[in-house]
Amino acid sequence: MLIALILAAGLRCTALPPFPEVPVVATVVVTATPESANTPAATPTSAADSPVGVDQVTVTDTVVVTFTVASSQAILFDAPLLDGERPRPESLEAAHVALLDLALRGQATATLEFPIPASDAPWMLVFNPLHEPGDYVAPRVEIEVRP
Repeated sequence: MLIALILAAGLRCTALPPFPEVPVVATVVVTATPESANTPAATPTSAADSPVGVDQVTVTDTVVVTFTVASSQAILFDAPLLDGERPRPESLEAAHVALLDLALRGQATATLEFPIPASDAPWMLVFNPLHEPGDYVAPRVEIEVRP
């Protein structure tokens, strides 16, 4: 359960305490049928299917993006990018903590603060930029945002 919470929030863990030995009481066998063997997990095909919804974008001396996640996938596995700009470290850390609400409520809202990109809006917000869109654990999600 702890590892699932860590992955859902996009946190990384370098060491876990050793688990006590537990006897095996059951064996589970999973068999893939030919028609499902190569079927990827649900991949967002439109903004409505996206695991992330952008609630608000505010521009002052920075760009503040508030978003809601209603998916168990790790949305912050990689640091997101806003037109190539990385979020401020303290806002990324706060967003990781806020996404722990996924385990308790099935939904979480977080805020990220970015430097203003050099290009004019609209900007591309990319979650998990180092992954592919169909990744089972941490899918790449691209959302066009405007202030």
